Amino acid sequence: MADRIDTRLTEETHSFGHHTYLYEEASGPGIRLEVGRIYDDKQGIWCEISAFRTYPNHNGEPVAPRELLSPKRTNLLGNWKAVAKELNELTEDLYFFDVMVDEVVKKTVSTHREGLPPSPLPDIWHDTKLEDIFLLPPFVAKEGVSVLFATGGTGKSTLAAAMAIAIAGWQPIWGEFPTMQGHVLYLDYESTPDAMTRNVFALLKGFGMTRDMLRYQIYHEPMNARVLTEIHRIRKRVREMDIKFVILDSVGMGRGGDHVGAQDTIDLFRALNSLGVPVLALDHTTKQDRRDGTLLTPYGSQYTENSARMVWGMQESDESTPLRRLLTMHNTKLNVGRRHEPVTMVMEYLNNDEGMTDAIKTEVLYEVLISQTKSTTHDSICRLMEEAPEKWWTLRELAQRSGLKLSSIEKSMERHRDMFGTKKIGKSNAFRPSWVEEDDMEVIG
Repeated sequence: MADRIDTRLTEETHSFGHHTYLYEEASGPGIRLEVGRIYDDKQGIWCEISAFRTYPNHNGEPVAPRELLSPKRTNLLGNWKAVAKELNELTEDLYFFDVMVDEVVKKTVSTHREGLPPSPLPDIWHDTKLEDIFLLPPFVAKEGVSVLFATGGTGKSTLAAAMAIAIAGWQPIWGEFPTMQGHVLYLDYESTPDAMTRNVFALLKGFGMTRDMLRYQIYHEPMNARVLTEIHRIRKRVREMDIKFVILDSVGMGRGGDHVGAQDTIDLFRALNSLGVPVLALDHTTKQDRRDGTLLTPYGSQYTENSARMVWGMQESDESTPLRRLLTMHNTKLNVGRRHEPVTMVMEYLNNDEGMTDAIKTEVLYEVLISQTKSTTHDSICRLMEEAPEKWWTLRELAQRSGLKLSSIEKSMERHRDMFGTKKIGKSNAFRPSWVEEDDMEVIG
């Protein structure tokens, strides 16, 4: 066996979650070890270690390093010696990798636990630009986790799929280009691949796009286990598939465990941040939101909002109809800069001849068109009837179209009985506004 080559650590750089160590031979460059995607849990401090053979410049030009070891998942408090053994085998014991890896592990663990040293502010800094803060202005931050929360069935998943189209197709779907494009990974606890596909194709049609206009892929992955259990596999997916944007649907299912306590939520966001790409996490509203219609915070622990870089809350207006939703969106948190003013999201469902949704159109209006006070049941009934004043409505039809409870409609009709005419249709009473004149209509009362 040839004598091993001695190396010495000549340079090390540290940034948030990433560490690089350069070992030089006597004749010049030698080995570069990189430690990234660091994440700690109860089992240890996990990371990915990679190794490269470096070379001196040739004719004054840099020579690309050769990868010796692709990123390998490693527990810095456990199985790191397996990395040194594998590198020794790959290089036929040409280097003292057991010494190098031991030094790298100790330095990385120490830096991870103690944190990076303080550094002075630079003398000059460029003006903040849109692309410094946003991935998809103004809804998704370029770094960390953004949260979109609303009650169930409001359209969160549809909006998230629209954002995936924007990133994969590099399209200004709501007037603004995304600041980055690439593959998207949709981690889905709440839907199926077929349902997701129908949603995406309906949105594409609503945007006037076709599938071949997506420059990159949207990958849908059904999820069962909590994110913390699957994080190493998810990180591998992100790295190997070159994912640029991850969507989690939803926070509650991905978190598992205790929804109210802090630790499970903190662990979830640490795991999502360790992916190293922007994440949009969908969440539900608190019980109080669902009870009185106010917009407060995402459901469960306050650390959902505390841990996010950006948070948007969404409320559906009582002015919505089954085919046209009006949604008020409130920017409740933005870590950098001033929070955005509320906007109105309009979502229209276009049905085919069989009554199934064929296209979904979405539009952002940068003004609030929706009343912030909740409409009464009577207001909702009147608006619905005004769409087709000649139509006779049964109580069941009103309930189905408005989404209101049948008992609430019955009480409202009784309270305002002088405003409606009625006639029998089969065994049911049918109603319409009393101002519509017709011989066979009689006013209740």
